[in-house]
Amino acid sequence: MADELHRWGDAERYAILLAGVQKRDGRLFGISTAGVKDEGLLWAMRERALELGAKRSNAYLGLRTGRLAWHEWSLPPEADPRDLEAVADANPAPWVTVELLRERFESPSMTLADFRRFSCNQWVERAEVEAVFDPHRWAELENGIDPPRGPVVFAIDATMDRGAAAIGVAQCMDGDLALVDCVESGAGIAWVLDRALELQRHHDPLGFVIDAGGPANTLIPRLQEFGISVIECSMREVAQASTGFYDAVTAGTVRHRGSPPLNQSVQGAVKRSLAQSWAFDRRKALADPAPLIAAALALWGLRTHGPISTAAFRERFGD
Repeated sequence: MADELHRWGDAERYAILLAGVQKRDGRLFGISTAGVKDEGLLWAMRERALELGAKRSNAYLGLRTGRLAWHEWSLPPEADPRDLEAVADANPAPWVTVELLRERFESPSMTLADFRRFSCNQWVERAEVEAVFDPHRWAELENGIDPPRGPVVFAIDATMDRGAAAIGVAQCMDGDLALVDCVESGAGIAWVLDRALELQRHHDPLGFVIDAGGPANTLIPRLQEFGISVIECSMREVAQASTGFYDAVTAGTVRHRGSPPLNQSVQGAVKRSLAQSWAFDRRKALADPAPLIAAALALWGLRTHGPISTAAFRERFGD
């Protein structure tokens, strides 16, 4: 019997164990709660069971073949995990009562993602169990009072399908702090050029940062055609922008206005590996990633092309 298969990262140990059991004309029985989508041995086994025709009936998902049997009790995807009666139906053990589930759900240490996994047996996204940003830390950095000063850097980013785009901004504040914000976000990408021209006229920024390999790169020649200074960044620099933004939030050297598009984008952030570093993932993000990536690129542009300290600011721009 194999316990908690959702924690088995690969199939090697399972294959060795199965081979040993088969030599003795035995069968291998696994039991587990749900894990993280697209990860591990158990997810692959579940996908195989679905391919072979596993069917759901209310809280039960099952399949029985000559070589594989799949028995799953889980809250259906469309059900509300706050409906404790429905969650109880997904837990056939007689000791899992509505009262017990309510005690778990209302516990101060219980997160919704953990309740869904361990009480509803629902598979969750990696970002739900491993958030990039601490929401409490992000909330602490909101500042809607102190005005920014000095040079401005804008940045533009878009989703992979170019179905949405955002313009981010970064500007110096007192000391070594920087203010970041989402200037605007919206559907499509056609609106960005006119908005960028308007921002250029009113703010005379150091430039507009764009990921040269990203989905907003088609705007680069159009912006340059109108005389806008474009700061193109490479994949390596996108990683620097992502990790630099993360470090600034962690260290408390950045502030934000609390705009809903940026807040939601930060909450839905997901990492993707890049060689020896990482960057924010556009494909797997749980919310529109463009506001966050635009803000991160703008901060990178400010730190790279603008003053990076109070002393440098005074040297270039005076008191």
